[in-house]
Amino acid sequence: LTSAGKTIDCEDYNGFVVWDDAVVKKAPRFTLKDNYFRIGDNPVFLIGAQEFWASASLRNSSPVTIALDYRTMHDYNVRFSRSFMMWASRPPEAEKRFRDAMVYLCQKYGVVMFHEGISDYSPDPKALAKGMARAKDIGERYKGLPLFAADLRNEPSLKPADAAEQNKLLKALATKKYGEEIPYTPVKVKDLTETWGDLKSYDTNMALLNLMKDWAKNLADELHKADPQMLVSVGYLQGGSDAWSSRDAIWPTEGLDFTNRHFYGPLGNFPPEFKEIDMRYQNKPPSTGEFGSKTHPAGGGNYETKEDQYNRYLFITHYVLGLGGGFVSNWHWRDPWEDIFPYGVIHPDLAAKDILKVYRNMSLLFATIQPQYDPPSVYYLIPDNHRIAYTPLRNAIYNGLNQLMDCHLDHGVINEANISKLPKEAKVIIYPLPFMPDDSVYAKLKEFVSEGGILYFSGDISYEPVKMERAKTARLEELAGVKFVEENYKGITRAKPDVRIKPSGSFGLKEYTGLPCIKVKAATAKAVAEGSDGPVAFINDLGKGRVFYTTDPVETSNEMLSGSGVYRAFLNFAGVKTNTVVPDDPRIHVFKVKTSDGLAYVLFNRNTGSNVAQGFSLADSNGVQAFRLADLSPDVSLSLAPFKPGFIHIDKNNNLLGVESQGDVKQGDKTILKTNVHTIAFSLDGKAIDRSDALAVMTIYPGSVTLARPDKDGFSCELGEIQAGKWVTLENIKPASVAEGLKIDLDEDRALEIILVAKDLPFARSQLLSLAGF
Repeated sequence: LTSAGKTIDCEDYNGFVVWDDAVVKKAPRFTLKDNYFRIGDNPVFLIGAQEFWASASLRNSSPVTIALDYRTMHDYNVRFSRSFMMWASRPPEAEKRFRDAMVYLCQKYGVVMFHEGISDYSPDPKALAKGMARAKDIGERYKGLPLFAADLRNEPSLKPADAAEQNKLLKALATKKYGEEIPYTPVKVKDLTETWGDLKSYDTNMALLNLMKDWAKNLADELHKADPQMLVSVGYLQGGSDAWSSRDAIWPTEGLDFTNRHFYGPLGNFPPEFKEIDMRYQNKPPSTGEFGSKTHPAGGGNYETKEDQYNRYLFITHYVLGLGGGFVSNWHWRDPWEDIFPYGVIHPDLAAKDILKVYRNMSLLFATIQPQYDPPSVYYLIPDNHRIAYTPLRNAIYNGLNQLMDCHLDHGVINEANISKLPKEAKVIIYPLPFMPDDSVYAKLKEFVSEGGILYFSGDISYEPVKMERAKTARLEELAGVKFVEENYKGITRAKPDVRIKPSGSFGLKEYTGLPCIKVKAATAKAVAEGSDGPVAFINDLGKGRVFYTTDPVETSNEMLSGSGVYRAFLNFAGVKTNTVVPDDPRIHVFKVKTSDGLAYVLFNRNTGSNVAQGFSLADSNGVQAFRLADLSPDVSLSLAPFKPGFIHIDKNNNLLGVESQGDVKQGDKTILKTNVHTIAFSLDGKAIDRSDALAVMTIYPGSVTLARPDKDGFSCELGEIQAGKWVTLENIKPASVAEGLKIDLDEDRALEIILVAKDLPFARSQLLSLAGF
């Protein structure tokens, strides 16, 4: 717009999209094989972001803006983008064409479109029918697209209500379960409780979750009719059912291609909630579809300091990779022009926030590996029959999962409903607080042990699951070799532990204070721990296998579980080899990831304290500690600051190809890298870091990095970034030749940026671009 020959306004963000099939055909295909996603032929771990404001903001919903979003995502190696696609702010046909533009632009710029919004979740038959029709339409409209996946609905849940549809569902379930003798009067919401054994609350939740299970399967099946290769999931919310909300991320997964859960909250809650949805025994990897925070107090909760936000992104992304996840996707990509809702990792004008560079640097590091599934021999069996609607049991399950991480164990997870799918590789089962498994589950356990498996279970297993009454005490003798004597208390109590339990024999338990739920006496079993009223823990031989059983529901209390040392003792008893880290600190979590060329290790230092870095420099922190991965030969040591991650990638020939550390890195006695700052470094030519002729180096904070090497001649160094799929050099750097190798000093401007160190910079640039999918 001009006035008197002068430009007074400029429309610079509008345009239109023309669908070009030739462009779509050039896009690599997004698939799932052997528990890892692939873009093209190669397995990848993906970093993603929510394209939120494209649906809700005038300027951000411009085709030009959306195109720039996806192009810039790919520049930062963000290759996966979820978007809300059910919001209708235009006439129906115009809305469909707008969504088509978004889907097409993902294909053009090499970003997977995770299309959220197929159907609302509701017991209303009309809503379900509408959802099935939409699923058919979406399936037909986008079938065969290479970079496309479907998220059925964002965070579906349902509050129990005194409504005709819900009452009908509950009556049908109760009639099938109890026949004519339903043990409660018609249920009112006000009568629901979170009490162990409350049948009306449990049945109400199960009625709604069975509906959710059918809803998810039917929609997924409809999409798969149109495109059997389309990957489908549901972005379930963290947490689970209670008396006031019905939701679960385990039960309603039939028909889905991978599991997906969102997370906001204290970071310590994340690892077990994520591991709980690991269904790789069905080729269904877990994933995190939403997480994030903001460093501005506006726009509601989830406000954190900049350092805390760094930790959140580092923590969640590393744990997802380490625990076997396929992707992590944040909330969200870009801050809006018209509002203050600063969850974005990039400003409205596409200027990157520092957190985006942290995210990108992780993504580039993890792009150097091609992860491979390595079937575990140990499985954690999650009870279904009293888990729903009882939060203390869910927390107990999480306590157990956390404890296995403290033991440095890589393991699988399976739930009772899927026990028939237990893989042949399974040799050991850890079964916390079963109490009331179905007869089919119990029979499978007996078969497993009789054929040579080793089983752990705790608490009780003698309740029947219909009315939650103790009617199957014979199970205790058949499986654990003990006879039931009497009940100390019913089910699971919230009382405090008050029984001093002492080990007997050489099993390896520690003395601790517990709360046994029943009294038993040995039949064929041998006692390995005693309380004031008699034996508490036992080992028993059954067929070719062995059973460890404790009457103490140790998982209900972290103090009991950790204090008893029962998981570590059981793993030793079962002959299970865990990852070896020296010193053996349970607060150092370490996960092994098999790769196409060797191994990667993901570590996280869960220790915290006053020595955690303040501001953005670790140079003066005395909390950095060296940890050694002793399973490798020669071993590898790296340095971890409090509440920070580590990573190594080593090939089959013991070449150390990639590292993340907050201090020096060594392989055996040989120094590989010296640094006083959180550093990522990886080879770009397939050679070991200390012999590579082309490397990438990135730090999170200012400091210095020395690449230890005897060969220091002929190297050039430059700082830059990827823009529109091309490398752009922003600064030439002269590394210092010091006694140990090549030293690079990084000030505030160089921290977080990509630095290439190479004898042939054009080669290094091309290799980095290839890592990012260009």
